[in-house]
Amino acid sequence: MKLVLVGVVVVCSYLVGGCLISPVMQFGEGKSARESQHDIAAEHVAPSSFERSHDWDGRISTVRIRVWADDAYRAQNIHWQQTFGDQLEHANDVLGGMFGVRLVAELRSWSRAAPDATLEDSLGALAELDPGDDVLTVIGLTSSLGIVAATFEKLGVARVGGRHMVLRGYADLEERKMFDRFFTELRSDERDLIYQSRRRHKTTGVLLHELGHNLGVEHVADEDTLMHAVYSEHAAKFDPHSRELILASFDRWLRRGQAASVAPAPAAPAAPGPAKAQARLVIDVDHAGKVSTNGNTLDAAQLDTLFAAVDKSTDVIIRYGKDTPPEARNAVIGRAQAAGCRVSFVRY
Repeated sequence: MKLVLVGVVVVCSYLVGGCLISPVMQFGEGKSARESQHDIAAEHVAPSSFERSHDWDGRISTVRIRVWADDAYRAQNIHWQQTFGDQLEHANDVLGGMFGVRLVAELRSWSRAAPDATLEDSLGALAELDPGDDVLTVIGLTSSLGIVAATFEKLGVARVGGRHMVLRGYADLEERKMFDRFFTELRSDERDLIYQSRRRHKTTGVLLHELGHNLGVEHVADEDTLMHAVYSEHAAKFDPHSRELILASFDRWLRRGQAASVAPAPAAPAAPGPAKAQARLVIDVDHAGKVSTNGNTLDAAQLDTLFAAVDKSTDVIIRYGKDTPPEARNAVIGRAQAAGCRVSFVRY
């Protein structure tokens, strides 16, 4: 039977970004409750598709990561290897065409039972378990929240420029309850299709968001983009600036294009010095853009000399604060890259 709702304001609740809100909306004349719920699902609940860029026309490089699933995550996800594998495949669909990268995961069980631990606590425990010296990033998988969260801080955590991230599992039970409570007029298979697409979008989006942090990207103001602080089902791509930084980080990790940048330089012998014997070289960039190491200020020429003398197995760690000018930080990164150094980042 058709429901005629002419000029009637209907108040309904629907899912946006994982939160329940109650907007006011008006159904058109002659629409059934089922048709109206279809419209709401299509416009407000079904997620956008991630942008599948084809900008990358070169060889796709494989990059290794390592994944640890703790006791609670494995209990909540019996087939956790397949669950995370599907999440990773969707992320790779984005990373391949945009950055020429495909992540390959080594999956391990993490004997840790800490269901009440904060994400920060879990991140610290993960770093102690696995320093991640031989992979791009180390991922810890832990239990889902008992609520449907919308902010990335509740869904995952990662250090900007770090090598570790922790991701929560998906709040299946709460999401399904919401779908079943509201979309009563849709068939169960229709509800399940919407639910599965939202699950895929949110879990993939969280992985890409935290990976962006590991690769040196901060939160951005652009809503409905992957590096915004709040999750949105309409987030379909990285903003241009974040995309540029992520591409540069992958290039450094894979040493793509370095042969061309280093080849024109004269083949002068490396000057002997303390940096040759260092396993780590820490470079600090402060709020004024001043560059130093061990308390000694460096100008551009001194920095280039230092990088040239560093053994290529040395881990060059660039430390910076949230107030450090991005252009100063990026200039140091560029000089280290041009010298062929192995670079990582730490924000203090």
